[in-house]
Amino acid sequence: MVRRRVAPRRDPGGGRERGKRLLSRRRRRRGSRFANAGPARDLSSDPDGPDAFFSRLYVHPDHWGDGIGTELTATVAERLAAAGHERVWLEVFEENERGRSFYESVGFERIGSVTETFGGQEVTTVHLSAPIARVVDATRAVE
Repeated sequence: MVRRRVAPRRDPGGGRERGKRLLSRRRRRRGSRFANAGPARDLSSDPDGPDAFFSRLYVHPDHWGDGIGTELTATVAERLAAAGHERVWLEVFEENERGRSFYESVGFERIGSVTETFGGQEVTTVHLSAPIARVVDATRAVE
């Protein structure tokens, strides 16, 4: 369930828009998949960097390998492109080899990483980025 503080409006790509964040949901079963992306968090500090942030992609493990992640990523990329964004970035845990491999397969490239300490444990997140047009093309090639 998505809780909204702002009344939803339809964007030209057919998705729901909440403030400036674009949401894409494709569900056969409640909660089995979702994706979320929108404007980058701090474009002013890096004006030449990615202008959109892909903040969430989830597919229930029962549906891994069914093409759902590719479909959701394609939808998000197409909506970001329609909203005028040119480049997108995301974060993925370094230990998430399946996730990193998926993102690389649809056109993302590693641009850096950050290691932080949470609860006494070091956790590394890998930063990946891609031109949105490349992601759109790569996801179409997989379909």
